[in-house]
Amino acid sequence: MDLPPAYKRAAPRRAAERPVSGPSSTDNFPSGEAWARSVLIAPLPRVEADLAERWPAVAGAPAAVRVTDLVDLRRGYWRTQVGTRIAPAHPAAVERGTRMHRTLGEILGPSAAFEVQIARAGVVGQIDALLDVPIELKTTSQAVPAEELLERRPEAVVQLVAYCALSERARGWLALVAGPRAGPFAVSVGEFEVGNLADRLRALAHEADRLRDALGEGSPASLPACRWYDRGCEFQRDGLCDCSGKEEEERSPIIFGIAPGRTVEPTRAEWETAWNRSPAAPAPPVSSFRDLVYPRLAYMEATRGRTEGYPRGPTSELRRRLREVLEAGPVGAVARLLPRTEQAPDLIESWQGEPTLVRTTHAFARPTPEEIARSAPQHALELGFRCAAVGIPNGRLVLGWERAPAGQIPFRVLRYQFEPLGTFSRMWRERVLALEATRRDGRFERLAACPAWRARSCPYQPECGCPAGRTSR
Repeated sequence: MDLPPAYKRAAPRRAAERPVSGPSSTDNFPSGEAWARSVLIAPLPRVEADLAERWPAVAGAPAAVRVTDLVDLRRGYWRTQVGTRIAPAHPAAVERGTRMHRTLGEILGPSAAFEVQIARAGVVGQIDALLDVPIELKTTSQAVPAEELLERRPEAVVQLVAYCALSERARGWLALVAGPRAGPFAVSVGEFEVGNLADRLRALAHEADRLRDALGEGSPASLPACRWYDRGCEFQRDGLCDCSGKEEEERSPIIFGIAPGRTVEPTRAEWETAWNRSPAAPAPPVSSFRDLVYPRLAYMEATRGRTEGYPRGPTSELRRRLREVLEAGPVGAVARLLPRTEQAPDLIESWQGEPTLVRTTHAFARPTPEEIARSAPQHALELGFRCAAVGIPNGRLVLGWERAPAGQIPFRVLRYQFEPLGTFSRMWRERVLALEATRRDGRFERLAACPAWRARSCPYQPECGCPAGRTSR
């Protein structure tokens, strides 16, 4: 994959701008006194200026539509309307996903980029893996020969072709990994030629407009039948859609003229052997990096109950737009890094080769690096854990300003430097051990307390015991 040198994982460099100190003990973050001395924060004005050049075009365009909503337009409509069910992952599913990610990384090697985010023509997609071809990886309960993928799994082919168009690749691979929960994996790898990339990109933009029009009208009547009707559709099952099953069926124009796939050998055999030889990985001890940042809150949610289900909480429009600005850059700039530790709960989001967080603030004035360090120490803590997971001592924060006046660039870009990075590796181990001990004996007081801004609105107050004093956010 031809990435600019700046995006490759070269030796980390120190920030050229004058750094400011990390969070201090006055932040009402009770655990911040020791680890904060390992953090330096520096503005990145040149990077900020590059993003500012892209910002007007992105901010003035319709919100990007996700490729996954274009695979089946009617399902995409209802997913946008009611959200996606949020439920705790089954331990077996977590183990399987962890195993597949780790094994795919071992197969493809360091030249591959994973979960690459890219936005073009009002459409944004997430490519499972990217080499010289995009790779879409699917799990299934039944093996499907590569030559039958177009007929039996057209929605997966639509997704792959969309990723080829977005990444400007003339061909792509669709890999299906099948097998029972306890048994051998069967892998099929089909290669698809996509033809004229400009035509495919226009088809993508056209389908995105169809979905936007339906959303604007408040009705999916103009959209084709859902392929999952009476086949396990969660929106039908929960009575959330008005589909009748009599809607007109339609083949997605994104795959008009696509020929059936051909088996990629010996890749298929090599991948199948690798998956069947890979050892099962234990589920990580925490379900998210949020659990490491707020371990006491994580324990309370796990033992006192946490509301889950429809609808998904609204995502900040500014945060979505900031992600689009990053994704509109070169292919491969926004991707996820494979962690070096099996204890990591997920792959690590990165931008230009460094772990990255995209967050927003409701501050009344444009926040300075010093103010961000003081009022939002949780960003340093989470970035430190993410950097420790991949062994990279630099991370980035893209912080949106929700109250920015019209005409101003509503974001800051900061680099966080962690020296020594081992401080966060040690704290990770300590917090995991404390969580495990608390799960046994219930003594949650040993867990790191939340910052005051979170504690003030915590539903577990006053039982949790976190200090809920007054502080800025």
